[in-house]
Amino acid sequence: MEFDGTQQLLKKGEHYETYLYHGFEYKVFKDYYPLMAIYEEFSTQKSIYVAGLSPVQFYETDDKFVLKMDHVEGEPLSELAKRDAPKAFDIMAQVFRKFHQVIHWQRPLYSLEPKVMYDDLKFVRSSLSRYRNQYKECFCHLNMDLSSILVTPDGDDFIVINCEKSRLGDPFVDYVRTYMLLEQSSKEYLEIYKECVLPEMWEIGITEEQFENAKKAFRIIDDYKEKYDYIYFGYKVKLYPAIEQLGFEITPGFDNRDQVKVFYDGQPSKEIIKELLLLLTYEQELSFWDEDYGNNIHDPGRYISVYNMGTHVAYHFGNHGWSSGYEKMSLDDMADLIAKNWTRADGRSAYNYDRFVLIKANLNADYDKKAWFDKL
Repeated sequence: MEFDGTQQLLKKGEHYETYLYHGFEYKVFKDYYPLMAIYEEFSTQKSIYVAGLSPVQFYETDDKFVLKMDHVEGEPLSELAKRDAPKAFDIMAQVFRKFHQVIHWQRPLYSLEPKVMYDDLKFVRSSLSRYRNQYKECFCHLNMDLSSILVTPDGDDFIVINCEKSRLGDPFVDYVRTYMLLEQSSKEYLEIYKECVLPEMWEIGITEEQFENAKKAFRIIDDYKEKYDYIYFGYKVKLYPAIEQLGFEITPGFDNRDQVKVFYDGQPSKEIIKELLLLLTYEQELSFWDEDYGNNIHDPGRYISVYNMGTHVAYHFGNHGWSSGYEKMSLDDMADLIAKNWTRADGRSAYNYDRFVLIKANLNADYDKKAWFDKL
C-alpha cells in the first residue's frame, strides 16, 4: 500500500507500524510476517466488534500485509491511573466482566490453544482451563493492561483496544495474564490490582494452587514464544537475503503461516542446491517431491522433509497414508536428489512442487534433535 505522504506514525512495533491516514488507522506488517497470522488477527478483531466488546471495526485492504481500522479518541487508562489509580482499576474490572459475559460466541473466535513443546502440553492445557466443555468458554482479552483501555473524551464510557490476542477460554486466565503483565511493569499498580480486580477471580472459586499453576503455564508459553520468534522471524530476516543471492525467488507458501516457496526458474545445479542446504540448520525444514521412489502405480513417489545436521542431513518421507522414520544421507547425495526432481511436478497435490522447494521453521527443533537426529 502506498500513502500520499500525509500519514502520521502512531505506533512502531517489532513487526509492524500503525499510521493515521485520512481518518483511519492502518496497521502495516513487515512483508515477512505470516499471512495466516494477519488473517487470524483480522478475524479476531471482527469477532470482538460484532460481539459489541469494542466499537473499533476492521476492514480488509487490497494489500495483504495491511489492516485498516476505525480511529478512536480517548485517554489511555494509564494516564487516568496517574491521577486516580483505584478508579482506573475499577474500570478494568468492569471491562473484564463485560468480556467474560460473552460465552461460547458463535462467530468464529479461536480458542486458547497454547503453542508449547509436546512434553509441556498436558500441564499447560490443564492449568489454563477448568473446563472440559468448550461451551463454558468465554471471551478473554489476554493482553489487558492499562494501555488497552481508553476512556472516552466525555469520561462516561471506555473503549477496549489491543484485542488481537483475544481467545475463547476460562475467564480466570485473563486475570492471571494481567497479573503477570503488571508484575513485570509496576509493583505499585500490582498491589492496587490485587485490591480492586483480583478479588473477582477468587470469587469464582480459583485456588492458590490453580493460580500458581496458571502463572507457570504462561511462563512456559512465553519461553516458547520467545524461541518461536527467534526461529521464525530471526531466521527469515537473516536467511532470505542469503537464499536470494543464490538466484532463488522467495514467495509465501501455501498455508501462509510458517513456510515459503523457494523458486528457481530453470534447473539449478547440484552445487547451488548444496549451498542452499548449507544455509539451513535442523531449525528449518526443507521439503520437496521425489518422483522416482517406489513402484506403487496408484501412489508413486514420496514427499521428503530434510534437516541439515552440518556434516549430513536427517530426513523422513511419506505419501498419502504412510510415512517413514528418520534416515541419514550425505549433503552431496541429498543435493543431487533434489536437483533431479527440481522440474518434476507431482501434478496431484495443492503444492505441485513445480521448480521449487518449501522451507519452514522447525518449531520442535530441539526435541527432534534429541529424540531423532542425534541417534542417526
